Formats: sequence, structure tokens, C-alpha cells
Amino acid sequence: MRITITIEDTEDGQIRVSETREPGEGETEEAVTSAIALADAMFEVMDQLGEIEE
Repeated sequence: MRITITIEDTEDGQIRVSETREPGEGETEEAVTSAIALADAMFEVMDQLGEIEE
């Protein structure tokens, strides 16, 4: 499965996450954790690290 994750800043200061999936032979999109779920987890960890560093 090839997954392309795009993370963009929006004009209102928010973050938009999108993904494009290209399943390999015999794979389905549902077989892999969604990029949005992975990105949400990543941002949560980043927020926690930022709090620890301060």
C-alpha cells in the first residue's frame, strides 16, 4: 500500500490532513490505519512534547 499524506496550514491557522491511497495487489484501503488517525496521534504527541520542553 502506498499512502501519501499531505499536511497543510489553512488561512485560519488550523491544520488540514488529507491522504491518497494506492492499494497494492490484493490489498484494500480498509486494511491500513487511516492517515488522519495517524496524523491526529502524531499531533497529540507533538503537543505533549511541547508541554514537556517548556
